[in-house]
Amino acid sequence: MKGILEDPNAPEKAIQGRDLHVLVSNLYAPLWEAKNVEEFKRVFLDCVECHYHVFTSGRVIHRDISQNNLMIWRPGQTDEIPTIGVLNDLDLGMEVNDKGEPPLSANHHRTGTFPFMARDLLKPKLDIPHHLYRHDLESFFYILIWAATHYDFNNQVQPIKPTPKILRFWADETHAYDHKVLLYYGDDFEAIQNSTLSAFNEMWAKWIKPLWVLFRSAFSYVNECKEQIKAMEGQEGVDRLLIDCGGRITFEKFMEAIGETPRGLNPDFGVTETLESFDE
Repeated sequence: MKGILEDPNAPEKAIQGRDLHVLVSNLYAPLWEAKNVEEFKRVFLDCVECHYHVFTSGRVIHRDISQNNLMIWRPGQTDEIPTIGVLNDLDLGMEVNDKGEPPLSANHHRTGTFPFMARDLLKPKLDIPHHLYRHDLESFFYILIWAATHYDFNNQVQPIKPTPKILRFWADETHAYDHKVLLYYGDDFEAIQNSTLSAFNEMWAKWIKPLWVLFRSAFSYVNECKEQIKAMEGQEGVDRLLIDCGGRITFEKFMEAIGETPRGLNPDFGVTETLESFDE
């Protein structure tokens, strides 16, 4: 390599420019270091809403929603400044077109972290589908299941429990797709529920189970009508259907399923104003 760099006759393509960037940010805590389930839920909702506004206002899709990229910022140690959820790591983020799709050039390989990747993106086939907004919503759902079976907030020494056997398949490239299918059309969901930590029982009933119903019904709808739509409208009609499963997997539907009201994007009142009010 040293010889290539020093050789003035080396082909141009042999040397690629590199930039070194240093980013300085606040100190964030990982998601599993939440103090309790209530703080976890608050952080999770912040990240879901942030993701939505990045997509709708910034026209960028994250494409790697995982437990490592949802983080906690505690700007103060008092109740006056609440814990804030931070959506981190947009390295795989891509700008999207009017249909919410990244460019075709982005489809050369799958993006994401295996246990949290959407079912469609895991399907073993030659043509990798567009990474859509609904795929990221599906990843948020899998984070909830992962947290409910792993995060022990009462154990500060070892807050992450060993992965239950039924969930180990999610991290296995060979079996991940099959077990994401079994989650909706087999016995996996019930088996996973039996591994839920007791602190998450209420969240399982009020958030996870309704989201499971939402995704399952949406996938079933697509399976039932895809061929009919293709016969009537061609592949273009199928592509429109797959964007959000016929309007069945959207931010609004996701929030409705868990019984939460979106707070909206209000640039006039944010973290900065909250901090300034506290300083006074």
